[in-house]
Amino acid sequence: MTHDPSRTPEHPSPVDDPDLKRLLKQGQLLHAETDRGAVLVAAAILDELLREILLEFLVDCDTSKQLLSSERGGGKLSEYFARTNVAYALGLVSKSEMKNLLALGVLRNQFAHRWEIATFADLPEATAQLMVLFADEAEKDEPIRVRFNNVALSLLFALESRKLEARRERREAREERIVTRL
Repeated sequence: MTHDPSRTPEHPSPVDDPDLKRLLKQGQLLHAETDRGAVLVAAAILDELLREILLEFLVDCDTSKQLLSSERGGGKLSEYFARTNVAYALGLVSKSEMKNLLALGVLRNQFAHRWEIATFADLPEATAQLMVLFADEAEKDEPIRVRFNNVALSLLFALESRKLEARRERREAREERIVTRL
């Protein structure tokens, strides 16, 4: 193995990038899962990424953390759909990303709350809707599972990028101004 002098701690090799390693591991996990498992895992990962994006963007304070907390009943932004909608309203995700995130959330609820649903074939109506929503001309003849994996992985990559953007655009707390007279 040769030493690459251009790689420094400030500029590590892409192979050493922890976010890239995590994405690769998540992709492998999605491919190894059943249909139900892939949907549940993808939704859990995307939910966590939405939380991280919002934490990176909002003022770094206890209030932001409480809003996004899932502990003890959860904060106002502890749920997947709320996080998705707020991320869109703040301009942190695109409209098409929001639509795919919301569709994936509906699909997640179907798999999570109905024991008899184990595969995409068990959800013909939802699958038909997803085929339209997850439409990509190049993939139109691919099975729904392949299309689902591609959309999920695309969202994972996009949200990792959005997290970096949110960090650069972090809100700061306003300075205190005391009004002495009206």
